[in-house]
Amino acid sequence: VLSQPGTDDEEARVFAFVRMPFGNADEGRFMVVGLSQPLAVVQGEVLDLGRSILKILLVLSVVGVALAAGVSRLVTQPLQAMVKAAQAFSRGESHGALPVHRGDEVGELARSFQDMEQQISRQLAELNLSRDAMAHLAHHDALTGLPNRRMFEQRLAQVLELSRRSGRSCALLFVDLDDFKAINDTRGHAVGDLVLQAVARTIVGAVRQVDTVARLAGDEFTVLCENVDSEEAALQIVTKLQHAFEPPLDIDGEPLAVRASIGLSLFPRDAQDARTLMASADAAMYRIKQSHKRRL
Repeated sequence: VLSQPGTDDEEARVFAFVRMPFGNADEGRFMVVGLSQPLAVVQGEVLDLGRSILKILLVLSVVGVALAAGVSRLVTQPLQAMVKAAQAFSRGESHGALPVHRGDEVGELARSFQDMEQQISRQLAELNLSRDAMAHLAHHDALTGLPNRRMFEQRLAQVLELSRRSGRSCALLFVDLDDFKAINDTRGHAVGDLVLQAVARTIVGAVRQVDTVARLAGDEFTVLCENVDSEEAALQIVTKLQHAFEPPLDIDGEPLAVRASIGLSLFPRDAQDARTLMASADAAMYRIKQSHKRRL
């Protein structure tokens, strides 16, 4: 209760009253206890209390900001770093270091992410190797490592198109081993495979680096020579290849005489397309093989 002063000399006061039971509870008696304080004193205490509350709120605010900064530094920022690392990894880009050294849940999460990243990287590397190996096998002979028929036909189409545009000739050589079946029958297929590998090395070593050597099937090989200006230039390649087969081949440390029949076909002299060019070279090779048999 606030009392108003009756005169200017009197000060305003604040009264507080409390009703308290008195005597036996059944009698219903009570007394009223009152307390008064000058209004100025009460207002001063209220102001002091308000200032204390403001100070407490200010301290709590500072502590809250510090805690928020600490939480951000300890938790939020590392989590954001891992999110950025995951995004960078998905794009195939490098990222910064992860907090793997920490002993809390954040560190455990970082280590798990690092392990997962390394495992995925290994799997991707193995997948790329398998894909490259499959692509290589699709275009190369598994035994000799030379281009196979598919790759040879693609390369032949490219060379013929370039020759048409440039107006220059190209040569196709068919190489077929003489009596290779006898080698397989008498020495076994393992030795036959070694012979085919040695023949592949011999042909590659005898022709030009720009020429394409391929294994079509069995003991049939081809040599595609682009930018051959004349028949004489093509015959020089054939002669060099024939000389390469004169000494015995080294087959697992043992010398073995291997002969080959070589057929030659020129574009555009002998054929205007790939199929006819191959048929012409094959026919020329067959004639050479028949002449070898007649000499025997």
